[in-house]
Amino acid sequence: MGVAAYYGLRWLYRNAGGKLKRAMDALLSMLRRENTPKDNTTYLDEEKSVFTWEQTLQGLKDFWSTRLTPKHRKDRWEQMNSETERVRWLYRRWLHMKHDHGYEVKSYLTPKETEGDILKWTALNKAKHKGEESTVNTSNSLIELYEKVRYGEENPSANDVAALKDKLKL
Repeated sequence: MGVAAYYGLRWLYRNAGGKLKRAMDALLSMLRRENTPKDNTTYLDEEKSVFTWEQTLQGLKDFWSTRLTPKHRKDRWEQMNSETERVRWLYRRWLHMKHDHGYEVKSYLTPKETEGDILKWTALNKAKHKGEESTVNTSNSLIELYEKVRYGEENPSANDVAALKDKLKL
């Protein structure tokens, strides 16, 4: 059906003596607003276009560039503007690290419940994850700092956040 329509329009375009081509050009120029009268002095209407192809194309480029870039390139320590963002970044990276080791992240748990669940999971998989006993204190301080930032709206010091990052080895 579509192929027949294509060939029918193609035949008309070639054999209509240029009338179809002129009609298509007139339609396109009207849509592009190329032939607007400039010498109309009796009435002056202010026009403001809210649609531009440049903005549309830029929006499409931005949309696809954010979809095609890997997530680890979007979320960097250096791009964080405040210490609260950095604490949240540390918590996300800590969860990603646990997920990479095999923990199934449960989004319905609070940070404190998630920490307890991770401790239980680590105890069950102690043979696989040796050396994680030292991270219990680190995760405890991370959760405390994260809850202060998220729920208490406190701003932590840069030294505390940097020390926590060093402890987590991120």
